[in-house]
Amino acid sequence: MIATNDVHASGSARPEAVAPNPHEHWPQAVETLRNCLEIELVALEGYDAALTQATDPQVSQRLLELRGDHARRQDLIRSRIRRLACTTDACAPTAGVIVVAGLGGDAPLGQHGSVVALEALERRGMTLYSEGPLLDDPSTRAFFETVLLPAQRRTQDVCRSLEAFTRGSP
Repeated sequence: MIATNDVHASGSARPEAVAPNPHEHWPQAVETLRNCLEIELVALEGYDAALTQATDPQVSQRLLELRGDHARRQDLIRSRIRRLACTTDACAPTAGVIVVAGLGGDAPLGQHGSVVALEALERRGMTLYSEGPLLDDPSTRAFFETVLLPAQRRTQDVCRSLEAFTRGSP
């Protein structure tokens, strides 16, 4: 951006470079982070519902570990949003009511069906977190690349393993 605050002796305006605003990309980053927060909240609900369907202690243990991973990411994302938006109101999920397709409800899916639904949710999370490196804000982009995306890859991989382990169980 060029400002014309200075005038040469000749009477013509001399362009003066204006430093870019380092915060101009924060609204985009906050919106993306709010979408990530929402999927983390959905994941927490999904893991809570799946835990009620788990019949194998090993599956229950892994589900608890994965739920803990999502709870930690939710805390990290909330903290990041607060720092960028300078308000706690920005941490409210954008969609209101959170529904986890196939989990909970009247017709329980059983242990394997619950894990299959969680794995689909993990894929959705991976898709969303893969968008983070496209952000214009370098600090938030680095947060996605070094914290969120690797953690999401891990939870998706573990959930895939659980899906294979529970195949054939009710």
